[in-house]
Amino acid sequence: MSDLQERFQVPCPKCGGTDFEIPENMEDSSFVKCVKCGFEAVLEDLREHGTELAKNYAIDEIKKQMKKMFK
Repeated sequence: MSDLQERFQVPCPKCGGTDFEIPENMEDSSFVKCVKCGFEAVLEDLREHGTELAKNYAIDEIKKQMKKMFK
């Protein structure tokens, strides 16, 4: 697994765990369950949560790089 993939594992919105029980025939409407706390979410919602986290991470990294460039 690459460093980028490790940084962008989608955490459980409830406990932060990154391991989920996933059904065999997974679809966007499938429910996934956090192994750590039992929180259940629709896969599509969990993906959206992960996308938002990744966008925020990227924006923060760009801001840091811009500050370094203009010091």
